[in-house]
Amino acid sequence: MERSSRKLARSTFYGMSRWQGGMETKQGFLGRVVDIGAELFAMSSVVLRARSDRSTHPERG
Repeated sequence: MERSSRKLARSTFYGMSRWQGGMETKQGFLGRVVDIGAELFAMSSVVLRARSDRSTHPERG
């Protein structure tokens, strides 16, 4: 997840520097950035929840 989020950040900054003010017209690029960001958020939330459950209830593994 960390590698994917770093790659997303690099791609976003690359797009921002390349297209600057015209970025709102690049709907495909923006859509992919949003989709990837949402998936990374969901994955990190699940990982954090699992770590929390493991620390509070060690019998669950």
